[in-house]
Amino acid sequence: MRILAAFILLALPCVAQRPANAGLYAIWYTNHPEVLKLPYIKGGQAALQWAELDRNFAPLDQALAEAAAAGLQSVTVQANANLKPADLFKKIPSVPNWGDVQVRDKQGVLMYWHPVFISAYTAFIQRFADHIYSAQLPAKILGVRQNFDAVGTEHSVTPPFRSAAKWNVPPGASNGPDWSPEIEDAYRKTVIDTYIRAFVTGRSHPLTIFVRNNLPDSIRNSEVPGSGGAHYSDYFRAGKLAWFHTGSEMEPRRGGAKAYETFLDYCRTGQTLGYAEPFADAWGLHAGITDPRWVSPPQWNYWRLLSDLHVGITYIALYGNDLIVAASGSHLGKDVGPDYQAEFNRAFEFAAKYAGYAPYPAQSPGAWIAFRQSVSEFAQSDYATRVTDYSMHIMLENPRDTIALDARKDGPIGPERQRFGAWARRLNAGATMRLRIDPKFVAHANTGHPQLRVTYLDAGEGAFQVASHETRLTGTNEWKTAVIPLTRLDSDLRIQATDVAVTFHMVEVTM
Repeated sequence: MRILAAFILLALPCVAQRPANAGLYAIWYTNHPEVLKLPYIKGGQAALQWAELDRNFAPLDQALAEAAAAGLQSVTVQANANLKPADLFKKIPSVPNWGDVQVRDKQGVLMYWHPVFISAYTAFIQRFADHIYSAQLPAKILGVRQNFDAVGTEHSVTPPFRSAAKWNVPPGASNGPDWSPEIEDAYRKTVIDTYIRAFVTGRSHPLTIFVRNNLPDSIRNSEVPGSGGAHYSDYFRAGKLAWFHTGSEMEPRRGGAKAYETFLDYCRTGQTLGYAEPFADAWGLHAGITDPRWVSPPQWNYWRLLSDLHVGITYIALYGNDLIVAASGSHLGKDVGPDYQAEFNRAFEFAAKYAGYAPYPAQSPGAWIAFRQSVSEFAQSDYATRVTDYSMHIMLENPRDTIALDARKDGPIGPERQRFGAWARRLNAGATMRLRIDPKFVAHANTGHPQLRVTYLDAGEGAFQVASHETRLTGTNEWKTAVIPLTRLDSDLRIQATDVAVTFHMVEVTM
């Protein structure tokens, strides 16, 4: 079965409500189509190669037919370029692959800023769009993922090969110029302009175009050709373009905060849509590489989802490796047990419930705050000044009255098999946590029967009090959730540790 991906067929609005197809999307699950039967999966992915589509779009039609047969509500579409058309190596300078894991062409790497390459790729994008709009598609398309397809699908040239003199020129061809940042920006701008012309301009029902959110400011703040002076940033703020990211994790990597800030600025505010894929699975596996993990897989998976929800992601993509854990309790054929299976399922259920609701407190099925303050190396970045706790429609007003816990400096916070304990906040005995709930959500919640859920570490003996309800600790050292029915919800909520220090993970209000 072909790899499937999810894309939205709609004219992008400046969205006034949560899209009906917001939620969780399966990716990279070729050998495990059973994950598509998980109840919270909305769609999948049709990810094909430029090389296999260059002259024949039958593989795309087949992938979409398989998506429809699997019962997926929507599918994302993308043309990757780990494999490029072989005949281009006869026309364009190339070098042997320097070790880039995304390049699968045996001939090496093409000079993607060469005029012949640009002409070939932009012509392909137009044919790609024409086929999608002219064909009777068997599956509903969520949107199209815009790729630059320079080196592999996502990468650029490395410094040793920025000089044109290092490239091998085929007989009868001419060499290109030396690479420069200006040439790189011009290439990226040409690709985005081509996607806009091919998929949006003049189309009566244009597809959503998901643009990589590492787009530099030099492009974001420049004018879109033929737009009457509008900038690319205006297109995003008006919902005419959407953002996507393939490096989603528990928090930004060093130097990667800008991508998350883009989601905060455009998606959490409801100006446009956001789609995010993880950098790797919960064990750190991707493209034959294993990244280090500082917490257990259930915690990594869960906190990555909370991060996506916080920044306003509408469509959360999940690796097949992680979905198999939820479906069968195994990872790469190894039994990881019922605890991991349950924790992965509960994390996915939570994300499915809240994906896409960040801008819409008056429609949301709940409000929540997951207590967190990081010690990572980006802690002095602009992102860290904007984001401490991950939350939706609730904020902590007095974080300095709490003790921020981070498993990297404090050690495990509760059992590692449970999904909660990467971060937490502790209240000393007698201390009070003041929470502010969005008034629009409060009014919405009070039309129903609000319920308070407080997740705490049951360590020691003592109690905490919230909404006139006392919860006593019993010393199990397990994470537990106190469920407290409310007659009425107020915007101000206070939690007090009465006679012993108490560690908290989350406060959630549901209807």
